[in-house]
Amino acid sequence: MEQNKSIFVTVGTTLFDPLIHTIFDRRFLNLACKLGYRHLNIQFGKGSVAVFDADSSTSQKEKYESDDALKSETLNGVYHHPSKTSSILWQAYRFKPSLLEDMKEADLIISHAGAGSIMEGLNLCREANNATEMKKVDRLGTQSKRQDFSSAMKKLVVIINDKLMHNHQTELAEALEKRGHLYVLSRPDELCEKEVWSAIEKFVPEDFQDGDHFLFGKLIDKEMGFL
Repeated sequence: MEQNKSIFVTVGTTLFDPLIHTIFDRRFLNLACKLGYRHLNIQFGKGSVAVFDADSSTSQKEKYESDDALKSETLNGVYHHPSKTSSILWQAYRFKPSLLEDMKEADLIISHAGAGSIMEGLNLCREANNATEMKKVDRLGTQSKRQDFSSAMKKLVVIINDKLMHNHQTELAEALEKRGHLYVLSRPDELCEKEVWSAIEKFVPEDFQDGDHFLFGKLIDKEMGFL
């Protein structure tokens, strides 16, 4: 199992505190550590940010949550697994002009269900997984099935924000999940369940039609009832 993987979490411009607080839950972090994740990058938008009690001082947390001047700065630290055998380097920030580089660097993208974030994530997953597939072919000299290296594939996990009114994003995310492009969770706290992590690790994403923006738009229109 690869032992230096990274996670990127994004809520875009929305308020999605239940997701952010789940990411800082020790159950989530312990499971991530066990599966070889060593870096955690969190874009938490308009919401508050939780801080690990053992790793950050109360004064640092209070200052960060109350001082508008720090909105563009980064809070960081280290979370240590209770076994002391592994740890996760983490950083958190509100916004950046572009999230593209952070999304590129991640092995696992955990995102809200915004259409823009989903489209970007699907394109990056396609590019990364095609490259991984080619490396496997070059190394083994034979065509491998994606199932054979599912844990090494870049994946997009979309979390539904049930606090949003008229949440059409749910229909879009679920339609893409049916096509095999991404993995959907209906609640953030499902990320704290061992069985869910096991399912995500085994998940083999299908490429999204070579990033066809026209097809993506048609899918949105269909799910929104415009077609």
